[in-house]
Amino acid sequence: MSDMLGISSNAIGAYQRALSTVANNISNVNTEGYSRQDVVLKDSAPKKLASMYVGTGVLLQNIKRQYDAFAESNLRNSTSDLASQKPMVDYAKRVMDIMGDKSIGLSSAFDDFFAAAGALSADPASTVQRTSFLRSADGVASRFGELNTQLDLIAVETSEGIKSVAAQVNTLTSQLALINQSLAKSPTFEGQPAELLDRRDLTLRQLSDLVRTKVSFTTNGTVNVSLGTTMTQGLVVNGNKARPIGVDTSVPGKIELVLDPYGKTESLASASGGQLGGYQSFISQVLEPAQKNLSALAQTFVAETNTIQKNGIDGYGQMGADLYAFDPKVTSPAAGIRLVMSDGMRVATAAQFRVGEGNTNITTTRATVKFTDTTPATQLSNPLLVNNPNAAAGVTFKVDGARVYSPVTTLSAGVKAAFYLDEAEPGQQLQVMTRDGRQLLGQALSETEKFQLFTPDNGFYENANYSDAYLNQTDDKAYRKLDLFYGAKAEVLYGQSYDQYGAQGDSLPLAASMETSRISSSDAEIPAGAITVNGLALSAFNANAESEIVISGMSVGSSATTYNFQAVVGGQLISTEIAPANTTSITQLAAALNTNLQAQGLFATAINNNADIRITDSKGRDVSGVALTPTSTTSGATSGNVQVYSAAVQVANWINGGSQARVLNPMFGTGPNPGFSEFQATLGGVAFALAPTSATDLDNLASDLQSQFREKDGSTDISVIVDGTHLQITDARGRSFKDFSLIPADSGSFATGGRVEITNSNVSQTNVRAEVFSEVRVSVAQINLSKELTINGQPITGYNTVNELVDQINASHAGVKASLEPNGEFLLADLLGSPIRINATPDGNALDIQPATYNAQVRMVQVVRDMRVAATDIDFKKPLQINNVSMSEVAYDLPVSHLTNYEIKFGSAQSVSAATPAALVTALNANTTFSTSYKAEASGQRLIITPLKGEVSDADLDNTFTVKSDGVFLSPQTEIKTLTAFADRINSKSAQTGVVAEIDLYGDLKLSTTDEKGTRSISVGPGLDALGNQTPNALGLQPKDFSVTERLKLKLLDPDFNSDIRISFGSYGDPKKFGDPAELSKIGLRTGAYIEDGCPDELLLFMTGKGAAKIAAGFEGQPDNVRDNLRAQSLTIKFTATDRYTIVDAATGTELADRHYDPSVLEPVVEFRGLEIKLSHAPAVGDSYQVDGNFDGLGNNVNMLDMVDLNKKPTANGKTIANTYIDQINNVGNLAQQAIITQEALTVVNDQAIASRDKVAGVNLDDEAAALIRYQQAYQACAKALQVSGELFDSIIQIR
Repeated sequence: MSDMLGISSNAIGAYQRALSTVANNISNVNTEGYSRQDVVLKDSAPKKLASMYVGTGVLLQNIKRQYDAFAESNLRNSTSDLASQKPMVDYAKRVMDIMGDKSIGLSSAFDDFFAAAGALSADPASTVQRTSFLRSADGVASRFGELNTQLDLIAVETSEGIKSVAAQVNTLTSQLALINQSLAKSPTFEGQPAELLDRRDLTLRQLSDLVRTKVSFTTNGTVNVSLGTTMTQGLVVNGNKARPIGVDTSVPGKIELVLDPYGKTESLASASGGQLGGYQSFISQVLEPAQKNLSALAQTFVAETNTIQKNGIDGYGQMGADLYAFDPKVTSPAAGIRLVMSDGMRVATAAQFRVGEGNTNITTTRATVKFTDTTPATQLSNPLLVNNPNAAAGVTFKVDGARVYSPVTTLSAGVKAAFYLDEAEPGQQLQVMTRDGRQLLGQALSETEKFQLFTPDNGFYENANYSDAYLNQTDDKAYRKLDLFYGAKAEVLYGQSYDQYGAQGDSLPLAASMETSRISSSDAEIPAGAITVNGLALSAFNANAESEIVISGMSVGSSATTYNFQAVVGGQLISTEIAPANTTSITQLAAALNTNLQAQGLFATAINNNADIRITDSKGRDVSGVALTPTSTTSGATSGNVQVYSAAVQVANWINGGSQARVLNPMFGTGPNPGFSEFQATLGGVAFALAPTSATDLDNLASDLQSQFREKDGSTDISVIVDGTHLQITDARGRSFKDFSLIPADSGSFATGGRVEITNSNVSQTNVRAEVFSEVRVSVAQINLSKELTINGQPITGYNTVNELVDQINASHAGVKASLEPNGEFLLADLLGSPIRINATPDGNALDIQPATYNAQVRMVQVVRDMRVAATDIDFKKPLQINNVSMSEVAYDLPVSHLTNYEIKFGSAQSVSAATPAALVTALNANTTFSTSYKAEASGQRLIITPLKGEVSDADLDNTFTVKSDGVFLSPQTEIKTLTAFADRINSKSAQTGVVAEIDLYGDLKLSTTDEKGTRSISVGPGLDALGNQTPNALGLQPKDFSVTERLKLKLLDPDFNSDIRISFGSYGDPKKFGDPAELSKIGLRTGAYIEDGCPDELLLFMTGKGAAKIAAGFEGQPDNVRDNLRAQSLTIKFTATDRYTIVDAATGTELADRHYDPSVLEPVVEFRGLEIKLSHAPAVGDSYQVDGNFDGLGNNVNMLDMVDLNKKPTANGKTIANTYIDQINNVGNLAQQAIITQEALTVVNDQAIASRDKVAGVNLDDEAAALIRYQQAYQACAKALQVSGELFDSIIQIR
């Protein structure tokens, strides 16, 4: 009875709980996130009665929450995927609508723009059409800006959307952290409240709508959430802690998700899915590409229109300027595009170039011209060649094998450059050519070189032909009349001057000067004609391997005296004494020297009519410190001048050359006067009148002439020797020779003066003088006085200071002179031009330089000894002083026969008389009044009076003096009436002034200084008088000293003046050979290819010849703009044959190209430096076309037609600008459509996921109603059982 009651009561409790659970399910049927709950009933443990078990009823085990982890995860994923499509669908459609809108999009703006361009091309002179074009152009810019603004608005919206989603994510992750905190209170999952778990899963589903998540659960139901690819990355919920996410907008135009933006920041670049992923996909797949494509289209449109605009000519005839520009303050090109042109006349409708048919063309062939080239970005194409002309910076180029050339570089047009070839081997050359095969510098190419060089790979045009017509030419014969040069070159330099107050004055020209490197070769050989100096071919150079000393101008005196000789030869001091017995003549002295020096390897002989001594060393040792001096000079003995013919001296003498005159076959006559009475010659403008009256044979004549030449010249530079039956006169100074004649004493003696051949020196023809200097320069600061020093084998000792070192060197037998320079340098110099040897010492040397032989160098200097005075400026009646010597004079020829004394009156009643000219001169010069202002002299019967004051003219003298003879007034005989007489007057005083005059080829007066180097000033006066007034002079020049600088200033105004020193190469031999850089290097000079003014054409540089050499370059300037360069030219294209044409520079007549072409081509095209001249059909022979720059901006529409054609021109990926924009719209539309389709598909998937989840955890009212009935019936049955048990219990009690 009790079991029945217990079973019933327990069952009632269980089913009562079951009914409550069902009721709870039904009541939460519409509760979001609710998971259905089911009761789990369990039979209670049976009881054993006797041998059997009896059931004890039912127990409520638990209430189970219905949950399927897989279905829940699938739902979260499908929710995330579906949510990601919404931003893409919504915003992509908006972008498509904006770009395709007629009022905002670009298509209609482009249509308007090209329509306006077409209208303008039909009437380029119309200001209305020009304004309309600018208006439509501005409309395009505005549309770009409007479109960019709309896209920016969408960008702002999406950015805000992302930030909103991020905030929602942070809210949900915070809620999950709190849920985890509550769940953590129970150690088991079974002990967790179902409502808490429902809230957890709902929050996870809400989070998946925002972003795709990765989820992991612990055993008690807490959850960890990650937004990364793994659970360790992007962990936003970890237990009861949540990490916020944020948006990083620090990079303009870029949105980046980050985790924990205010803590340990971590990138969330891998976050995807949900609304957040949808926004990101839209931005990356649609918005950013649309913005970038729009900006790229803007840049393309601007670049193309600006290029066309700048390729044309505007209405003012000027080069077109940019139509558009980008605002530098705006980052997006589409937003920053601006119309920068406001003047319609600045629209470039006309083409930059024009082509015209020749007037004599016989065909109707028409031509059009187009420019397509670009300007090079660099000066040289070879980056290895740096801008450093120093030989140390040279790059090695090698020619070997079968190849006969090495490419060096391309030189851009307009760049000034010089290329230097160093360490060249024989036969190697630099070759400079145009792309059309015109050779400008170098050596003419061989057939093999032409064959190998002329390929497009080497930079030549495909149909280029070789021409050497302009090879190494200058002036009008040069290519385009350019100043190009190949060889060694020096130019006039300019120095800055300052006045006494430090103010900057005019730049002062400095004469061109060139120095060789140190010359050591003593066996160099250079063929005649291989080297030229300023266009003059030099003779053959054959260096004398023997060392040679020449001592000239000696005199042994009237009585014999001892001579001492010393020299440092090969570092060894050689000295000897010549006793008086052997010094009575030069011949004896030379013989004695020969005897004493032979043991030392030296040999002496007398030369030049036994007037000079030559000493040679067959071993070729270096010689310095030479001296041959008498012990006493009382008898007139002198030491003479010493010349050592070192390698450098030989080179200098070869460059200078010596002037030479040969008197061919002079013959003595017969009778009492068989010889010659006079020898006339002019050297360097100075007239010599010699009287060799005592000569009886050719040897005596040579000796007599040499002696008189040297005496009158005051030097030993002139030598006269007998050469067979001829006389040979040479001048070591190289003065110009002219007017040589040998005059017989008696015309009846049958003596003949012979025929004279004159060969003038190089220096007199080139005005380039070579001089030798042998120097070693070191800084005083580097001198170490504690170390030893040996120079030319001679130890230098006894110094503790620099000044003492100078003194000890100068006192030694080293043969060098030491000095301290004002610039702080210590200078060692060998005045004879010999090498200076610094010998090795154990611990270095006092000069702290390398022990070596420092050979001499050659300096070539531009000689500027003359100045030109225009004949029209000369006034003979005015006074003139040259070098403080008055040119004025008055002369009277005094009759030989006279009865009374000559009388001369002057001043205030002053009078002097005398019986002879000499006595008259003496009386005049003794007169105080006369001698204070004048000077008198007599030449035969001629009385000459010259003023002491410069301002006195010939006329003044004539008016001052009156000369009578026997009462008859004498007329002056030297009145100047011609320029020739004026020059003669100046030359008559050249011995006093050092200046000579001549009339040049232009009929003007040329004044020249006669000093050896041509550096003496020509002082022109008179200057200022006592009152400071300037007296005009006969030359019409400002009175001043015309130094080399002043003379050079005048010469630089003369277009015929050669202001450079140019040493180049010539041809020689048969067959013809050409000098090469290896030969130039023998005399210490570098070979350069000079393009110093640039060239309008690109030039190609090659090296030919076997071997390796170094090339260095120096350049300046930027490449010429090819278009502007060509516009400034006028080119003539002439068809010279059926398959050939030439291109000629009309300005200079230079043939730029001579090409073949195929006449069978339907529309032949001539290309030249980016110009494309297209012909309608093949022209006839003789047809010509003129191509030049166009400057008519109103009568030409070619450029605007190019603007119209831009609408059809593929500009990007083979598509036009308009089609490119339409493609952009289509791309956005495709993405939007794909998003819609994807969204529809994912909606189905999501619905299925919801159904799957609801099937497990959802509340079904039908099922719940059935369960309610079932549990209700069970409950009622149990209640009935309980009632029956109660009734039975009551009945039992009543029975008792």
